Amino acid sequence: MTVNIPEQVGILLEELGARLGVVTSELWNVIIRQQLAEGVSFVVVGLVFAVLMVLCICNMKCTTAVSLPLDICALFCGFIAAATLISGVKVFYNPQFYALNYLLKLLK
Repeated sequence: MTVNIPEQVGILLEELGARLGVVTSELWNVIIRQQLAEGVSFVVVGLVFAVLMVLCICNMKCTTAVSLPLDICALFCGFIAAATLISGVKVFYNPQFYALNYLLKLLK
């Protein structure tokens, strides 16, 4: 498998690989796979909160009394679901960007 690594990233990966004793291309692939795994976890958490939001909304429709805690619960769950789903999709769309950010944070 051919890995297309930008030159500056390659230099940083060689430095990190020298410290860890790992081949540069393998290290880059591992970091990208880690970012994809984080994207999956974001999507799973987002889906859990989306289900909780739907349950809160269904509960609100079943009760005749006005329930402020259920309104707040639905709003909170919807906000968390949207934020985590968007983050997960962004990581899936461009894992190399998040891998590079991770690498730069690691080398600081």
